[in-house]
Amino acid sequence: MTIKLTSKLFIAISLAMFLFSPSHASPDDDDYDDFDDHDGGLIALEFVQRGFDNGSKIKVRFWGRDLDGDGVLYSMSGFLANNLPLFDPASSGAPLPVGNEFIRVELIFIDFFGIPRFKQVFDERETPIDLTPAFSPTAFFGFAYNLDGGKLGDDPNEGFSFAPLAPSVSYTMGELFKNLLFEPAPKLVTCGQGGETACAAVQQFTVGDFGPMVVNEAFSNKRIKVRKIKSKRKRCEIEHD
Repeated sequence: MTIKLTSKLFIAISLAMFLFSPSHASPDDDDYDDFDDHDGGLIALEFVQRGFDNGSKIKVRFWGRDLDGDGVLYSMSGFLANNLPLFDPASSGAPLPVGNEFIRVELIFIDFFGIPRFKQVFDERETPIDLTPAFSPTAFFGFAYNLDGGKLGDDPNEGFSFAPLAPSVSYTMGELFKNLLFEPAPKLVTCGQGGETACAAVQQFTVGDFGPMVVNEAFSNKRIKVRKIKSKRKRCEIEHD
């Protein structure tokens, strides 16, 4: 199925898609560093989300620090912080907080769109999140997780937007980013509601004659159990939810 983007962000995204490329790594690349944890504040977590069509699933590992001690691991580019509220009728339109508490995130897509396995990586040490409203390779990066030991995406203020510009595959999850998907894709809700709802989307983008287009997409409403990474040098083993 091919869907043209109809959002008000269309022109800006069209320009940006020609300017930037996504960060990526080979499927077996495991080159992350041993992060400095001198103060014991390093957060190292992982999760898997199932429930997509044809048994597809996504595995995610991420590292960061709760720098302000508010109990939320939070990152939001300046572009998303300024633009997301504008498309939410229930919002006052005030910008979201801007900031970054991420160090690195790795996403492994398994059996999506005819590709057995591929990996995408964001590392803040290589490509810092742009906290200004301008476009950058991280313009569509955002994340929020309440560090209460609960599931990710089960609160309306949680979510994850990993959407590299240029032809790419994106992962969008959680009600926080419900207005980021383009019609006729459904608006995302909190995970685990069941029925025909969706709390996450994996979308494959290309650049068509009139700008960016979604050429493939898959949805899931499966709840997400987050676990601590046991070892920086051992591949993660994630229990079934």
